[in-house]
Amino acid sequence: MTRSLIFKKHRSTINRLTTKGIAQSLIILAVCLPGFSQVQAQETSGNCGAKGADVTWNLDLPKGVLTVSGTGAIMDYVSTPPPWKPYQTSITRVVIEDGVTGIGTSVFAGCGNLTFVIIPQSLEIEMIKGIGHNAFAYCKQLTSVINLSPTPQFLSKNVNQFDSVPLENAVLYVPPDPKQSTRKPLDG
Repeated sequence: MTRSLIFKKHRSTINRLTTKGIAQSLIILAVCLPGFSQVQAQETSGNCGAKGADVTWNLDLPKGVLTVSGTGAIMDYVSTPPPWKPYQTSITRVVIEDGVTGIGTSVFAGCGNLTFVIIPQSLEIEMIKGIGHNAFAYCKQLTSVINLSPTPQFLSKNVNQFDSVPLENAVLYVPPDPKQSTRKPLDG
């Protein structure tokens, strides 16, 4: 028998199998999709506060914006990766909202496409102590840091918060003050 005859002879069987396969696939999607969306929601938000803190994170994945909010400090991520690690190459902006008082060690390290960070007014006054070791290490695209603290300090590679970040291309924006300019280089 030629191929076309074999195909014609078995076309109804193939159609039944194809229809049955599509129907089964649709049933699987209908059953699993609601669970999938719940898993996605859990994976793009959660708790990231240090002991005694009420700090949460939420990632708007399509926009690449990671927002951290609540009260207290973000925990250190030295021995475990941060919960947004699977998405770290998708993160382009980090917004730390007022109420957060500290940024833990290695929190945003490795977010290679991060270009923009907002540091809240509520961060500890001594900013060098309020930002943990290697917090922004290897964020090689970072060019803008907005520090809303009333007494902002220069950020520097010398304390390893910005290890392997080309700070010569970055700018620290601070609130206007008659005693200081509103734009400072990060490596001051």
